[in-house]
Amino acid sequence: MNQEQPLQGVPALVLAAGLGTRLRPLTNHFPKPAVPMLGRPLLGHPLIHLYAAGCQQAHVNAFHAADRLQALTDAWVQRRLQTMRLVWSVEAPIVLGTGGAIRKLEDELCGPGSPFLLLNGDSILGLDLPALWNAHQRHRAEGAKATLFCLPRPDADNYGAVRVGPDGRVLDLAGLAAAPSASEEELAAATPTIFCGVHVIEPEIVSMLPPRGEVSCIVRQGYAPLIAAGADIRAVLADEDMLFHDVGTPARYLDAQADLLTAADRCLLPVAPGIDAREALFQEATYAIDSDGREYGNPDAVAGLAGARLEAPVFFGPANELGAGCTIGPGASIGALNQIGAGARIEDCALWSGVQVTDGESLYGTIAAELGGEQLRVLGREN
Repeated sequence: MNQEQPLQGVPALVLAAGLGTRLRPLTNHFPKPAVPMLGRPLLGHPLIHLYAAGCQQAHVNAFHAADRLQALTDAWVQRRLQTMRLVWSVEAPIVLGTGGAIRKLEDELCGPGSPFLLLNGDSILGLDLPALWNAHQRHRAEGAKATLFCLPRPDADNYGAVRVGPDGRVLDLAGLAAAPSASEEELAAATPTIFCGVHVIEPEIVSMLPPRGEVSCIVRQGYAPLIAAGADIRAVLADEDMLFHDVGTPARYLDAQADLLTAADRCLLPVAPGIDAREALFQEATYAIDSDGREYGNPDAVAGLAGARLEAPVFFGPANELGAGCTIGPGASIGALNQIGAGARIEDCALWSGVQVTDGESLYGTIAAELGGEQLRVLGREN
């Protein structure tokens, strides 16, 4: 295996068929995996991890607004991850679930005796994908059927804890199944973790799932019965300070944006040698200032910037217009083609595109966009 590109040729599936119901009304018009997060589609974040590890092709499933998702993501990949190819798997007339998505692509993912990768398309996390892959190679030599990437959290029981033993074995799968050999003492002493939605899976698990075309879940109908039967499912534990975001609600979206703006090195890996995580993040910006006051891009590219007050961190995409005396930041992302009125204030917000902020208007903790001819505002914070 190429040491510089350890995942070259490894089959991968990124899950992107969700409806994004908790982000409505924004996702009534926009597929959730394509929602912009600091200039790139949300789906771009797991794709960056694959690309940085040498994966040149990824399968992606789609359902809601599949044509738009494909067009937006392909355009971004061609611009930023030029040598990567996406192979789309459109599900209709129903979403097939994680297991059903795998079954649909069984022939493409399951080579003889070769594991494959499965990643959620709506998560942002600090992931060393080659390390996870290498750990699974050790685990499979000992009989493991899958390796899950998990984050230790003392409050993991609030989210459905995956309890992991000292040897990395999953002893309890969020209450769905427990290893029959694990004693009550071992279960109590196991590390409580949150599953981060990244898996390395042996192909034999796929044969356990319901037939192709049926809805199924890899966790409930794959891992759970295996663990209950005594099979070996392993976990790799992330550093406890790793930033992990499941971007499912407006509040979580803003939390993820805030962490990217202030601690990108804990969320992303670089996409090329010599480029650190912050530089990789702000490649999408026309102009930006990070939390340390470091500037990226060209301030002259933002119309009206000289007359505005900026409070770092801030991020600007292309073709925005700022009114005199407006205040942008801290924690503001201004996407593209937005018009911000004189004296307005934008703090802890994401303005996607086409937003018109009136003179003197104040936005805090808000996601805003022009979609379907409407000016939409979704509150993600309490005022």
